[in-house]
Amino acid sequence: MAGKTVGNGKIGYARVSTDAQNLDLQIKALTDYGVNPKAIFIDKMTGGTQKRPGLALALKAANSDDIEFVVWKIDRLGRSVLGVAETLKLLRDQGVTIKSLTEPIDTRTPMGQFVLNMLISLAQMERDLIRERTIAGVAAAKARGGRHGRPQVMTEARQKLAAKMLADGRRGVEVWDAVKALPGPTVGRSAYYNFQKDWQLSQEPADPTDDK
Repeated sequence: MAGKTVGNGKIGYARVSTDAQNLDLQIKALTDYGVNPKAIFIDKMTGGTQKRPGLALALKAANSDDIEFVVWKIDRLGRSVLGVAETLKLLRDQGVTIKSLTEPIDTRTPMGQFVLNMLISLAQMERDLIRERTIAGVAAAKARGGRHGRPQVMTEARQKLAAKMLADGRRGVEVWDAVKALPGPTVGRSAYYNFQKDWQLSQEPADPTDDK
């Protein structure tokens, strides 16, 4: 991971999703644009982890309005429209210029500002629609006399444990294994991941550097 030096006012961020992917293309594009290699922050996402320490450091370094935050593609900022938009909004609120090297996003220009605002607005609309559907689903399940998410499998004790672990930033197989260890019917992968999905949709983003 790069250090905290900002250098010429440009901060670069690069991310790959697996160890099999290579950061060289992104890093070369950032350095060709003029980003000091010491000011390029990176993340290699592996396994089920949601944490992006490189992004956290990059956002911390981007703490003034004379900083230009540069990425190869805007999707490096998250794995979903919501995740990308949350990071973009945070940068915009910090007064940071945002530059994508392969897309028409440069917030120093009117077109770049327009694209940025549209992405953030669309993501907020998507979040609202998802929340409405989740609430409607829970209400429909209760009306049928049951609870959302196969209660005979995800017992109350399992739900409490899973929710606590998810809130601590743990995800995927780690939580599933812990849930399976509690007494009760066999918990299949799909049953647990449906619970995790519903839990994530019900939460406001507490940490914008968690990968979404």
